[in-house]
Amino acid sequence: MIRLVVSTLCISAWLWFGEIYVGESSVVNRAGWVCQVQDKIYHEGDNFTISRSGPCLVYQCRFGLARVVNYGCLHQNKCLSLGDQIETNCVKQECVHENGGVGFKAVKYGCPAGSGCIDVGQTYKDGCYDFICEKDVVGGNVYYILNRTSWGCYYNNRCFKENEIVVRNCVTKRCEKRGFIVGMFDTNKACKAENKCYMINETYTKDCTIFTCQEQSINGIKFYGVFPTGVLCQDSEGNCHKSGELFSIGINNHIRHNCTCQIHGLKINYGCALQ
Repeated sequence: MIRLVVSTLCISAWLWFGEIYVGESSVVNRAGWVCQVQDKIYHEGDNFTISRSGPCLVYQCRFGLARVVNYGCLHQNKCLSLGDQIETNCVKQECVHENGGVGFKAVKYGCPAGSGCIDVGQTYKDGCYDFICEKDVVGGNVYYILNRTSWGCYYNNRCFKENEIVVRNCVTKRCEKRGFIVGMFDTNKACKAENKCYMINETYTKDCTIFTCQEQSINGIKFYGVFPTGVLCQDSEGNCHKSGELFSIGINNHIRHNCTCQIHGLKINYGCALQ
């Protein structure tokens, strides 16, 4: 959740102003009325600024009174005219003259999103996450928040929704959130062999060799594969037999009968009766 806090009324301080009556210093001479403001003398029609209201409010001496003739707002050492707008942290402010003062007033709110801003109610997508810009008020402060509305998992160049599953190479993965981690987690582990899927510890036999689906780990990375875990004796017709059984085998293009075998791990010793 991303929060942007702004004032409930106005971003900038206001400058209040009005007519400045110069009292005894307002006199009529041959040139007309003059105004004395902050120990300075201004003649009738002269424009000037004063330190109290800053450089962006321009006064004019008229009949002994200093009246504002031009309003502006100071921003980054530059005077902006009424109606000019600035944007800071996705809050748009406008230079306005209201309620006896002049300053910047927030006229549009938004939320930072990526490299730009989005308006309240607008949605934003970042990877597999969806957000919406919303307004929230807490303790008199106004917050503009990017609230997450949905999330997903990035896997195999696409986004998967929460609880969506995918099966790849006989391994079933589900998009889940576990604590602070969002990702594709294995939920059903299997091995692919002979165009089939075999569950962990499930076996199959090919050419009298017994293969088993096993899970292994290298540098913390798990993978699944089938590995030879046993053997059987093979007769001349390709049938499989256990140790001690009698069968026929082919030796040097001749068929020998009454043969048997002894299995030691993955090694087999064959033997036949004398004929």
